[in-house]
Amino acid sequence: MLLAWWDWRTPNSILGQSKIQRRALIVLILFGLCMQFGFVAFTTQVRNVLQAVFGYDVVRATLALVPLLVGMFGAVLFAARRLGHAGPRPLLAGGLVAGAAVCALAALTSAGSAYTPPSMLVLGA
Repeated sequence: MLLAWWDWRTPNSILGQSKIQRRALIVLILFGLCMQFGFVAFTTQVRNVLQAVFGYDVVRATLALVPLLVGMFGAVLFAARRLGHAGPRPLLAGGLVAGAAVCALAALTSAGSAYTPPSMLVLGA
């Protein structure tokens, strides 16, 4: 809130102008914010599943998510480095293929099975 107020008062404000490029930037910022809230909700839900279904304690369930966070951090660094060389289309295609692979692993899981599902192995369980 303070950042928005400070930005509104500057002469070259990002949020204060109503040009097409500025609107696109505002939409991008709001989309990124919604994605961050969604990721926090996702990790919270996975942590709760690890506790309720798999019987992990709080610390072990939180530590089980560390490989996911490290992998996402590495993917962001890789994408930022490759964006200048390859352009956005191959990165988006690769991201969609990786997302489809994770969805396929999630579809292979069974709720009543005694083994650790592949999707939980991706999450680091």
